[in-house]
Amino acid sequence: MHEIFHFIHWTDLHEHRIAHEDIKAGNILINHVSKDFFDNRSQYRRSLRSQGKLTYAFCDFDGSTMFSPSMSLDECRLPSHVSFNTLWYQVPADTSQGEFDFNPFAFDVGMLGVLFCNEFQHLTWVAPMLAPLLDRMTTRDIERRFKASEALRFFEEEVLPQTPERVLSSWIPTRESPTGSYDTYIDGQALIPLLWTNGRLF
Repeated sequence: MHEIFHFIHWTDLHEHRIAHEDIKAGNILINHVSKDFFDNRSQYRRSLRSQGKLTYAFCDFDGSTMFSPSMSLDECRLPSHVSFNTLWYQVPADTSQGEFDFNPFAFDVGMLGVLFCNEFQHLTWVAPMLAPLLDRMTTRDIERRFKASEALRFFEEEVLPQTPERVLSSWIPTRESPTGSYDTYIDGQALIPLLWTNGRLF
């Protein structure tokens, strides 16, 4: 699990004002090829991951946008139709209510958050600090949504210290059934009494 979240280290992309705009599982590469397509069938891949030797990278930058380095992340905008150039169920709802434009960097964070929700949301009962991380990466209140650097800092300062090492280093069990929409997931085991205010746990 620890290795998967190396994706949050993509902050260099945003620091160079590059918005990917098509973050999904199909656009992720790893440095290991196996005849076993599914991860849970590849013992060697699991061994590489446990040793920290499995590397992940994003690909498919043909729809990406590079902005001027002098622009702040908050002022970068694209027309809303650009957000429709990917799979509808893998995007946050940033442009689903008639918005004319959107922030592509917030959209990137939202897409990564949706990917994380689809893959890891069912693990919040063993790693409860994932819940506020996922929430702040996908919130529809764009001003409250984490920037990539903030998500990375939160993961390093809050999620890692409060998640048992056995969970971080173990193979991730697949969910038994689809969890539904990324923002409507309900699991009785994952209902944790978290009060979240201004990015801090009380």
